[in-house]
Amino acid sequence: PGGRDMFEAIQKAYEALLPVVDSGEKIQSYTSGNDPDYHSASGTAEGFAGGTNRMKILHLLIRTQLLIYRRFEKDVEKIKYPAYDVLLECIKLPSSWKTMANDMDYDRLLASGFVHEARAELIRHSVELIYRTCLVSPMNAEELVSQGGVRILAILLRVSIRSLEALADRGPEAGLSRSSFSNTIEYIVKTMTGIAFYESGRESILALDGTTDLLMDWKMCIGERIISLGNVQDSSIRLCALE
Repeated sequence: PGGRDMFEAIQKAYEALLPVVDSGEKIQSYTSGNDPDYHSASGTAEGFAGGTNRMKILHLLIRTQLLIYRRFEKDVEKIKYPAYDVLLECIKLPSSWKTMANDMDYDRLLASGFVHEARAELIRHSVELIYRTCLVSPMNAEELVSQGGVRILAILLRVSIRSLEALADRGPEAGLSRSSFSNTIEYIVKTMTGIAFYESGRESILALDGTTDLLMDWKMCIGERIISLGNVQDSSIRLCALE
C-alpha cells in the first residue's frame, strides 16, 4: 500500500536531481581527493563528464530506484521507465575498454578502472535495474531496444566475461569484484533472454555487428565454466542462457 505514491515521490526527486547530475555539479559536501573508494584506481570514472562525483550521484539514484523495483513490482508495472539513457550511459564502455575484450591481456584489463569495485558495483546495479524494469513491463523492454540497449549489453557481456576470467586467473588476491561480475553477467543474460521474446528484440540481436561473438559468449554462459569462474554455487546463468 502506498507503493505507487512512494515511487512517484522518489521519481520527482530523481527528475529534480537530473539537471544537477547532467551539469556535473556536486550535491554533497565531499570534494575531490577525500573519497578513497572512488579514487583508488586510475580511470575508474572514465566516460563520466562529471568524474567520480557524477558517478557516485548516479549510483545513489540507481540504488534508490532498484529498491523500489525490488519491493513494489506491482505498483510500478504500469509506469514507463523514463531514464534508460542514463542507465545505458552507466554501462556503456569507453572505447579504450572495449578493445580489452579481444586482446586477452589480463594485466591490462586488471589495471583498468573497469574491474575496480566502485565501477563494477555501479555497472552491476545498473544492469539489475535494467532487468527489473523490463521484467515488470513489456513496453520498457521495447524502449530499451529502441535506445540501442542490446548492442551495449552485448559488449558489456563480453568484457564482463573476460574480466571474470582475468580475476580468476590471478587468484583470490585479485578476486575482489568476481561476485559483481558474476551478477552482472547473470542480469545481462536474463535481460537479453526476455528481450528475445519480442520481435524487435530478436531483430536487434540479429543486427549486431558481433553476432558471432555474442553466440560464443552465450555458449560460455551455457557451459559450466562460467559458474566455476564466478565461484558461485547456483546455475542461474546457465538456466537463463538455455531459455
